[in-house]
Amino acid sequence: MEMHDELVTDGILNTGECARPDDLAALAEVVFAKTGSQRDLVSRMRERYGLHARPANEGYLIAAALLCERAVASIVTLNYDVALTNAISELTCADAVGIVEGPQHLADMKGHNIFYLHRSANAPDPETWVLRTQVLRNEWRGKWEQVITNHVLVRPVVIFAGLASSADVILEGTRMLRAAVPGTSRLFQIDPGEHAHSRLAQELGIPEADYARVGWCAFMRELSERLMHAHAGLVTAAATRKATDDGIVVENISEVLGQLRNLGIVTAGKLRAIWFYDRKAYLPMESNTPPLMADLLLGIVLVARLSNSTVTIAADGFAEFHRGALVAAVVVIASGVGHKRLATIEAATNGRKTGWRGRAMQPNAVIVAGVSGVAPSPTPPADVIRGAAAEGDIISGAGQLRYYHVDELRQHPDRVVQVVP
Repeated sequence: MEMHDELVTDGILNTGECARPDDLAALAEVVFAKTGSQRDLVSRMRERYGLHARPANEGYLIAAALLCERAVASIVTLNYDVALTNAISELTCADAVGIVEGPQHLADMKGHNIFYLHRSANAPDPETWVLRTQVLRNEWRGKWEQVITNHVLVRPVVIFAGLASSADVILEGTRMLRAAVPGTSRLFQIDPGEHAHSRLAQELGIPEADYARVGWCAFMRELSERLMHAHAGLVTAAATRKATDDGIVVENISEVLGQLRNLGIVTAGKLRAIWFYDRKAYLPMESNTPPLMADLLLGIVLVARLSNSTVTIAADGFAEFHRGALVAAVVVIASGVGHKRLATIEAATNGRKTGWRGRAMQPNAVIVAGVSGVAPSPTPPADVIRGAAAEGDIISGAGQLRYYHVDELRQHPDRVVQVVP
């Protein structure tokens, strides 16, 4: 109705010319029939709804993470806003996920993709936006059908999420997708509304047993929790193998893994990127990740046990060691991922210090694992004249940090008191 009212106010349409002013497809048909163009409608949609700059909500960020983790094969969106693309950009996953904004962009396809079936707000020509059902039918038969059928809908499970709009072009696009789903696939609909009131469920013949009444963000959160549980199992198994192979204590890392699950898949992936000193904002769980994570978490839990403290993984990546209500120490977690040298880790850590100024309590040490070369000894104060006094430098941010390798702490447990006084 908003778009219709604006078009009437601006003199593009007259009151009563559109029999269904709340249907975007019907409105587009009337505007096109009268002006020979969609431009008047598209420009108002862009301006009112901010489609080009729409930020990614939690559900979109989780979707981007699941694509990056290869847990979701592809996403076909019938929306025009580019929130999904913005989510991919925010997590710096563009190298792993293809963004296909129209049939002309099929060369951008990768193993995992986002398909904009109706075009996206990035399309500069308003005439290419798929707002009218006849345009969609033409594009589907000539361009989209083979791609979507061969690369997306052959999966064993296909999920329709949201799609609360009753616009004809949305329903028509969904019908086409539904018709292309092979009989061997199981089809679900995810929607916060009641099954009986869902026009989409009725038209597609989705039974109530395959209809989950839940919102988009909540559904994506639940989907990601399953993957997080699997990730935790991989890290736990890697920790057990390491303890057996190296003859060290099998520390109980379940509490720390539980904290990571509670932080959510997006934050967990960001923490991996921080701990592994990766350039990406989000780092997926790769085949070599569980052993590296296990080595770090075993070391962190060792420090907590020997210092008689509890450890909390903060959302910014630090390990906070508590005794009662007090924070006894804040520690940087760092992995050389098996090939980086300590000097590389030190340089990168120093480059991050300015970003820590807002913390109430600054880190006092770095727990390191997976570095190449000789395991480090505690780094002495940088200023040999002022010694520890230099650590209170409020201009440069955090003071000089001491570095402790997890193997060093295992071999010399008495040094844990230097990490957590």
